[in-house]
Amino acid sequence: MWRQGMVLFLRGHAAATDVLEAASGLEALDLVERHDDLALALVDLDMRGMGGLETVTRLRERRPGLRSVVLSASDRQDDVWRSLSAGACGFISKSADPQEMKSALGEVMGGRPCVPTLGTPSGAAVVPGQASRAASPCSLTLRQQEVMSLMCRGLPNKSIAQELSLTEKTVKVHVGAIFKVLGVTNRTQAVIAARGGAGWGAALL
Repeated sequence: MWRQGMVLFLRGHAAATDVLEAASGLEALDLVERHDDLALALVDLDMRGMGGLETVTRLRERRPGLRSVVLSASDRQDDVWRSLSAGACGFISKSADPQEMKSALGEVMGGRPCVPTLGTPSGAAVVPGQASRAASPCSLTLRQQEVMSLMCRGLPNKSIAQELSLTEKTVKVHVGAIFKVLGVTNRTQAVIAARGGAGWGAALL
């Protein structure tokens, strides 16, 4: 019932040109193989069989450019971090109202991460982005700060290279260095760390 309601919402409120349904992670992977025009995947965290996190990970492996958003009745910070670590671009509560849902999906499709306010996951030995909260703005070079600022605007490496008059290869090197400094593994985590980490906002945005 929930999935059917989401389909109706997407068709009526989110300007989706086409909506495909998958009852499981395996079905989702099959659809990705057969439809190369898919732009967004909404994944239930608690789906049966192949779980939501594994589905997100495998979707990312099959189609790196596909944006995945995890939907869940849970709002536990650990679940949010686990979803981001799996490669999701966003995390939305199933209790969100239609306007919140539409706004959140718009952020993701605009290249910006959409997640609840995050703190440190409880009981986690290694926390994505934890290094950023302990670091100072000086931990990034001026050029890295410029790259990070453009990443926060949702620009891909090619556009960042054009903005800063750099080669795309050089931008990739800077992005890798930023990941290392912030203690993250993907762009979504980096943007969240930059926006939410203590002392970063004024220097980067």
